[in-house]
Amino acid sequence: MLPFSETVPAILGSGKKGVVAVTGGGTAVIDQLLRRGGGSAVLLEAVVPYSTNSFVEFVGGTPDKFVSSTAAGHLPAAAYMRAAKLHGPDAFGLGVTCSLAKIGERAGREHKAFLSLVYEAGVVEYTLLKMPDGREAQEDFVATAAANLIACHVAGMKSPKMAVNGTTQEIDAAEFSAVLAGVQPYTTYGQTSNVAVFPGSFNPLHDGHQAIVEAVTAYTDSPVDLEI
Repeated sequence: MLPFSETVPAILGSGKKGVVAVTGGGTAVIDQLLRRGGGSAVLLEAVVPYSTNSFVEFVGGTPDKFVSSTAAGHLPAAAYMRAAKLHGPDAFGLGVTCSLAKIGERAGREHKAFLSLVYEAGVVEYTLLKMPDGREAQEDFVATAAANLIACHVAGMKSPKMAVNGTTQEIDAAEFSAVLAGVQPYTTYGQTSNVAVFPGSFNPLHDGHQAIVEAVTAYTDSPVDLEI
């Protein structure tokens, strides 16, 4: 991954603005965006919804797990909605949720981080499963990855081997972003069946939703579209 000395100047000079929501680790990305001066060129708002109640209030729902790709998806979606309200649909929202080393942790506790970026062109998800030893090193590692996500997908930089220490998934979901930004009233996920449409916020998509989809599919012998 590229160091802050390369990613942050590119982000600050990109002309793009966004909201950053970080919880559980990686907060140094906020510091890095501000410490050089000119942070107002990119940072509309930065939030750390660290407690359970704060997280639930910020995203507008309770995820099945607070450290997961699903939870990491809720954070940038909420951040992007906030950014779009403050600036417009060409903004971005970054979300980071982590389980990092801590004092007195149980033996075998897994250290991992989930990062996600929502911007006008779609969604990028990055999972970090190979962490360095020690809390401080992990904090810096996650923050560096967060800066790389913004630099690569918002500022247009090319980061070498982002997936070396994890997995990256990029989703062409411009319609989803348009719904979050209030530009488009709705979108559907999956094949359009013209038989069954299940509307909702799906925040989060849980076992009850899945059971309804399975029941309707069995009854109609047709796929079910999820309408956000």
